[in-house]
Amino acid sequence: MIHQPTSADDASAARRRLDYNELLLLQLGIAMKRAYVARQQVAPTLTVNDAIDTHIRERFPFELTDAQNKVIAEITQDLCTSEPMNRLVQGDVGSGKTVVALYAMMLAVAARKQAALMAPTELLAEQHHRSISEMLQGSNVNVRLMTGGQSTAGSKQRKQLLEEIASGTADIVIGTQTLVTDAVKFKELAVAVVDEQHRFGVMQRARLRDHGDRDELGRLRVPHHLVMTATPIPRTLSLTIFGDLDVSTITGKPPRTRAGSEPRRRTRQGRRGLRLPQDKTRSRRTGLRRRAHDRLGRRQLRRQRIQQRRRPEKCHRHRQHAPRNPR
Repeated sequence: MIHQPTSADDASAARRRLDYNELLLLQLGIAMKRAYVARQQVAPTLTVNDAIDTHIRERFPFELTDAQNKVIAEITQDLCTSEPMNRLVQGDVGSGKTVVALYAMMLAVAARKQAALMAPTELLAEQHHRSISEMLQGSNVNVRLMTGGQSTAGSKQRKQLLEEIASGTADIVIGTQTLVTDAVKFKELAVAVVDEQHRFGVMQRARLRDHGDRDELGRLRVPHHLVMTATPIPRTLSLTIFGDLDVSTITGKPPRTRAGSEPRRRTRQGRRGLRLPQDKTRSRRTGLRRRAHDRLGRRQLRRQRIQQRRRPEKCHRHRQHAPRNPR
């Protein structure tokens, strides 16, 4: 029918059938790959109950949105099975992806296991370490930071950090590519989180998962894998099809404060020490005056530059010689 169609409808139906065959083969290949992974690999089975869920949510400085709760439910469903999770969490900057990843890592800590978060740069790793440490302040969770520029390879501080990771004392380890070096040996890594996964190589992300340990049935022990990105690129989208990667999307942004608490208001100091609300009209007028002053300053600076360009250069060509005495 596709080679010698009798009408346009026959050609369209034949084309549709060919597309269906290609998609069917693709889905069958993905299903076979998922079944192979389920037979050859095994991940730690984590548990969650109301007490653990409440204890984790109390650490967050704001109430989670419906989109975050939905993604957490999908992640929790994956973590409660022995089949390794391979999920992509995508959302805009500030949508709350780090909080969702922290929930998954806290489930690993609640099961007496370890979690790791790998960031592409030291600045981003330090930012994650600072925000997570603030949310877990006062708890018994040991959060450690490991970066390339933190200390030298043979220093005492680095050796102590490697010993804590190997012994399981470090519950959550945040770092850069140093987490996938040969010197880093986790005792029992349950959840591995990769931020901005498209900035890492394939082998780097694979080394974070593969530790070479096998169970009594010969299956490879791997952690649950969670990747985050704010800008899904074509390679990331191709992984969702060919890499057996489930996708979860966070829409919207969480509030800055908990429900029931009053939002912060900008105030100014009154003459008698009173905290008065800032006058919007006055601030707007002040801003207009500042912008006008900036424009005036730029004009004066531009005028000075023009005058400097018009000045004659002081060199021997422009010297004024005294007139000679007439004869």
